[in-house]
Amino acid sequence: MILAHALPEGLQTFPLLWVLIGLAGSHVGLAALLDRRGRADGGHGAVEGDRALRQPVGGGRVGLGGFVVVVLLAAFGSPVAARNYADVMVLGLLWGTVVLCSVVAGDVWSRIDPLAALDRLRRGPAGGPPVVRPGRTAEAGVVVSMLAWAWAQLLWQPGRDAFLVALLGYAAGHLTVAARVGSGWLARGEALRRTSATLGLLTVRQGGPVGRLVGVPSPEGHVTVAALLIGWALTDLVVESAVWADLRLTTAAPGLVGLGVLVGACALVAVLLRTVLGPRLGAAAVPLAAGWAVAQYVPRVWVQAQGALVWLADPLDVGLGLPVTDGLVDAAAVPVAVTVLQVVAFLAGHVLAAHTLRRLAA
Repeated sequence: MILAHALPEGLQTFPLLWVLIGLAGSHVGLAALLDRRGRADGGHGAVEGDRALRQPVGGGRVGLGGFVVVVLLAAFGSPVAARNYADVMVLGLLWGTVVLCSVVAGDVWSRIDPLAALDRLRRGPAGGPPVVRPGRTAEAGVVVSMLAWAWAQLLWQPGRDAFLVALLGYAAGHLTVAARVGSGWLARGEALRRTSATLGLLTVRQGGPVGRLVGVPSPEGHVTVAALLIGWALTDLVVESAVWADLRLTTAAPGLVGLGVLVGACALVAVLLRTVLGPRLGAAAVPLAAGWAVAQYVPRVWVQAQGALVWLADPLDVGLGLPVTDGLVDAAAVPVAVTVLQVVAFLAGHVLAAHTLRRLAA
């Protein structure tokens, strides 16, 4: 009876049963197709010889299913931006979860990356053309991708349709480039993959973070990601300040001004890291960036996870009025424990960076 009222307004005359059957059938079909691709690719769905592209078939199904769900909920949810939380979940909760999980459990996003799953479908059983390593082009790609994510999260307030077009355009753009230069693009030029891979160096498994950082053969790419993460966090502090609130009221295009602040902050941090650390000590920038990123996302995830509970109780905004979140949500208050965790993460990142520097300089 609850689901009987959960159809968006434009589909009220369409039987709910057929909608559910169609979604279930699509999921089963995709699962079967991915299983076939996985068996054809030796169980990993990867191009031969490139371990960075390997993805468990089950993980690809999870990521692809989540991507489809977000697209459907964004498309059929409320047209009012304040009541359609798909953009909030993707721009804030997704990024925060990837950052926190990567620091704790390693490179988690590569295991469930929906773009990698879609690329595997595109390549087919034969595996497609050999991987072409994008090189410096990938560095430009990850810079543009991360700046776009940061600007969208901090400065953009999209409506439902704008967010949906941006999300599909982002996916289509990366898949198009991967089709032209090789599937290695997704592992080296896409923001979430590179962020997860960089922060995944800090997991305590397999020898610990310091030993792993000391053994990084070429840290330049990780320094780029670290500079972008720190610049992102610094811009977040700026846009949350009272000075920025006053500036927004007197600026004709606050989004453009904010983009200038974001680019300037990231560029300044990149210059400082490369000047102070140099190529030999660059790996020490990773724990430094992790401290900033975790401190930035812990309160954001706390607040937005509670908002997600409210959203999931009525994801299509049709007035279900489910009481499941009564008493569970208090997004206005951030517990002291969250603030303490912010401070601990920030300090731990700097201490670990200093320890890494000492080992690298030895």
